Amino acid sequence: TPEVKPGNSTVSNLDGDSIPVVAKISDGTAAVTVGLRKLADIAKDRNGLILDLSKEKGADSAAMDSQLFLALSQGAGRSLTVKLPKGIAVLDQAALSSLIRSVQDGDTFTITVAPRTRSALTSAQSSIAPDSAAISEVTVTLPPSDGTVRVIHDLGGTAELSLPYTLKSGETGERLTVYYLSDTGAAEKLPCTYDAAAKAVTFRTDHFSIFLVVHEYSKPF
Repeated sequence: TPEVKPGNSTVSNLDGDSIPVVAKISDGTAAVTVGLRKLADIAKDRNGLILDLSKEKGADSAAMDSQLFLALSQGAGRSLTVKLPKGIAVLDQAALSSLIRSVQDGDTFTITVAPRTRSALTSAQSSIAPDSAAISEVTVTLPPSDGTVRVIHDLGGTAELSLPYTLKSGETGERLTVYYLSDTGAAEKLPCTYDAAAKAVTFRTDHFSIFLVVHEYSKPF
């Protein structure tokens, strides 16, 4: 039986007004329920919304029905921030507009931000990923009622991602690099910054998939 945790999580606007979220945790996914009338009240300014599930231990993903996703995205306006225990995704207005066009009635919108082991990589990805790399998966999936899952890679906009990373002995934040890995193993280097206090790497991307955080002492892998 999924565990119901009312009150641990919230949706808030940038002015600090917030409403509670109920999350049912099952198999690493937090199924999210929010009162739509209360959501409409705090989303009037459309300056941005924050779905904070960071206290939901064990939740790698946030899932919601199409009605709630549309209400959140349209109410968010400029940006929608999704905070999960192992990472944060901030979707800009262009990405939200693109996702709204992709979501169909009956879909379940699911966003995942989670660390992964090498077993999650394709053989092509695994062949080029350094052993020392920290691996994270960031995906959006749309499982409709008929069970055919659609995976959204191209956001049609931009997301700012923050992923946890603890520096190892001898490492410095200035030498951290993020790589996006396509399913075929093609690597794209992405500029990033490191927040030592938060122990997190932050970068921007226009597509979701597998990301590597790599400390480079001399040259790229």
